[in-house]
Amino acid sequence: MPFTNQRSEHVVLLRPKGKGSSSEENKKIVENALVCRNSAARINRISKVSNGGPIIEAPTSADLQSLKAEIECIPTLQDHFEISKPKDAGLR
Repeated sequence: MPFTNQRSEHVVLLRPKGKGSSSEENKKIVENALVCRNSAARINRISKVSNGGPIIEAPTSADLQSLKAEIECIPTLQDHFEISKPKDAGLR
């Protein structure tokens, strides 16, 4: 059976509010903001997706909720990104 790379259900998508920044720049903004705050939320990975937005995967639902609350408290992230839940591309 082939291995498929499936994302967890515990993900949050950050869409940039403005144009002109690359996925790599946006990923660095998110990483730096969370590291500077010494966030208690556990993160499995931060991946780059289309339109310059990073997607963040957490191991549990509780960690995801904590992460969302943390993002809403960081002015840098609030100013640059909109928080959303990714659409499940597998249901089309």
